[in-house]
Amino acid sequence: MGSQEVFELKISFPLFLGSSLLCVGIEDRRALSIHVCALKCQVCRTKTETLLQKLSEEEKKRYVSIISPRYEKYPLNPTFCRTAITLAARVEKALQNGSIPSLMDVEATGGVWVIKGEDEQPIAIFKPADEEAGVKNAEDRARKGIEPGEGAVREHVVSYLSNLSGLAAPVATMVSITHDVFEGTKTGSLQEYVVHENASWDMGPGKFAVDDVQRIGLSDLRFLNTDRHGGNMVVTSEGTLVPIDHAYCLPGGQPGKSSDDVWVEWLTWPQAKAPLSEVLKKNVLEYDIESNSAFLRESGISESAVKNFIIVNTILKVAVQRDIDNLKELAMLCCRTDPKVPCLYERIAERLSEEEELNVNIKAVVEEMMAM
Repeated sequence: MGSQEVFELKISFPLFLGSSLLCVGIEDRRALSIHVCALKCQVCRTKTETLLQKLSEEEKKRYVSIISPRYEKYPLNPTFCRTAITLAARVEKALQNGSIPSLMDVEATGGVWVIKGEDEQPIAIFKPADEEAGVKNAEDRARKGIEPGEGAVREHVVSYLSNLSGLAAPVATMVSITHDVFEGTKTGSLQEYVVHENASWDMGPGKFAVDDVQRIGLSDLRFLNTDRHGGNMVVTSEGTLVPIDHAYCLPGGQPGKSSDDVWVEWLTWPQAKAPLSEVLKKNVLEYDIESNSAFLRESGISESAVKNFIIVNTILKVAVQRDIDNLKELAMLCCRTDPKVPCLYERIAERLSEEEELNVNIKAVVEEMMAM
C-alpha cells in the first residue's frame, strides 16, 4: 500500500452487546484499534481503558463509538465477539500490508471478495450488501421474502445465534470497509474463510459425521434456510463438514406464497434418519425463542421474518416434546416433500395470519394442528 492511500475498516456487533471496534489505517501506516465493550469482560474493559488513555480528547471524539449497554435481555456471546475482533484485526493488518481485496471466481448471486494474508492465503470473505442480487435490478432478486441488500445482516445474525447455541457456522459480522478497490466505502458481512478440500457435493454424503449433519440441519431449520445445497457445505482436510452462506435464511412474508420454501439438500442423506443426540434434543427444548426473537428485531430483521422464526422454532420444540427425534422427520414438518402440498409450517403460518389481530398463543395453535 502506498503512503498516500488510506483504508478504513469499521466493525460493529449490531445493538445486542454495546460493543464496537474501530480500526483506522492512516498514511503513515499507524493503526488505531479501539475495543469498546459493555460486556462483563474484564479483558476487554482493561484493554479499552489502556487504549483510551493514549488518545487526545479530539481523537476520542473522532474515533470512538460507544453504544450504551442497554441490551442485557438479549443473548450475549463473548467468545464470538473475541473471534470477530481477532478476525477484524487480521484483516486490518492485511490491508495495512498492501493486501487488495479481489473478487472470487465462484458462482454466486452477489459480490464475493476475498482478503488474503501475508502468505497470500485467504483469511476472510467480504460480501457487500450493495452487490447482492436485486439491489441494482429488482428483477434479479434471488429470494422471495428477503429484500435485496438484507443478506449481509442475515449472515451475521445466523452466525451469531448459531454459535451461541453450539451449532455450526463460521464467524461472520457486519463491517464497513473503505478502500480504493471499492472506489469508496462498502458495508457488508465479513466472515472467516474456511480452509477446505471440497464441497459436499463433490463427495458421497455417507462420509460425513452424523453430528456435523445434525448440527447443520438443526441450524438450517431453526433459521429457515432456503438455500442449503451441496456447494455451501464445505469439507475440511479433517473431514469436518462446515456450513457457509447464510444470506438466504430468515425469509419474511407468507410461507408458501410471498416467501420462498425451506430447501435443504441433506434431507435425503442417511445421517438425517439417525436419532438426534441428547445434546441436540436439549438444545431444541431449552432454546430461548423470546430473547433470540428480540435480538433479531433489534438487528433489523423484519417482523414477518421474526414471526416465521417463532413459528418454526415452536414447531421444533413441540415436535421433540412429542418424541419426533430425527432430522428428516423434523424437516418434513418445515419443508414441502410434495411441491403441491403445503407443509405443516406453512399451514400453521396460514392459520396464524388469519388471527394476526388477536393475541394468539402460537404454541397452542402448533400443538392443536400437530395433533390433527
